[in-house]
Amino acid sequence: MNLLEDGGQTSDPCTNSTLSATGVNIYHQLATVKAATAFPSSARNPASTLLNDLVQFAYLVNTNEPFDYKNQTGPGTRQQRVDAGNIAYGVSCPFETQFCQFAAGAAQTLSGSPDPSGTLLTGFDTPSDNASIRIGQAMRAAGCHE
Repeated sequence: MNLLEDGGQTSDPCTNSTLSATGVNIYHQLATVKAATAFPSSARNPASTLLNDLVQFAYLVNTNEPFDYKNQTGPGTRQQRVDAGNIAYGVSCPFETQFCQFAAGAAQTLSGSPDPSGTLLTGFDTPSDNASIRIGQAMRAAGCHE
């Protein structure tokens, strides 16, 4: 699978057929994440700013929260919604890429569903979920988060 599904043919790095098929508005998600994690560092010490950002982002993407697309009804198949959620997570995770991959798997593992076919580096995340996260991270690297 090409990381950027359109093969780089579009000038919009946020274009993705899975997101389109499920009605996920990545621009809305990015704006919401940016607003939730954009506390001025001058107002708080760096450790509390990071902790706040982690908590706010986790709230948005946690099970049954606003950006948990796999558990929402809507356009697309269940698998498309799972993939869209992981892609959107990869695009909008405001932390370092390896941390984002590990955090997704750690959340899955802590919920009682570790995937032994995953790796320690991905927190034992399901490999197909991690592949979708990497698609989102490639979109982010191409400028989708800006």
